Amino acid sequence: MEVYLYRRRREDADRLADMDETDPKRINLYLSRDSTWRSVKSTIVHELIHCLMWQAYYYDRRRSEVKLFEDYFADELLTSLIEQVVLGRRLDRIDYDEALNYAMSQTKQRILGLRKRKEHYRKMMDSLKEFLKDYRRKVRSEGSDFLRERRRLLLELPSPLPASLEDI
Repeated sequence: MEVYLYRRRREDADRLADMDETDPKRINLYLSRDSTWRSVKSTIVHELIHCLMWQAYYYDRRRSEVKLFEDYFADELLTSLIEQVVLGRRLDRIDYDEALNYAMSQTKQRILGLRKRKEHYRKMMDSLKEFLKDYRRKVRSEGSDFLRERRRLLLELPSPLPASLEDI
């Protein structure tokens, strides 16, 4: 595991650390002059959990094919909760609420960031077009079960992340 330390700048805003899922051995940590172990401990634990989860996926092949909501939403939600457990904190209703809100905000940020990565965004758009074409065909021929189709969409919507590091 490699941890790179950077001076925190204004353009970093509230970002304390990050990691790229396709490089799960590296953490970027942004520190200010008044950073202390106490102020960065939870951030380091959070990013280490992300790294371990993505290493398990890419190196150990412990998961099946990656999916959008599993990769973004579930990843952030689970990491937030495990972080609290690792730090020995007692979880209460507020912690669950914060973890859920954090996961939703991070998912939104990451999805909005996809537009910058055009090939990944195009992959998702093509998947949606194919889904709708198939859905229209089903509606004409056999009718539609909206709930089943919604479940299928969530299961089939591909992740913008590569299935393996060789695909980069």
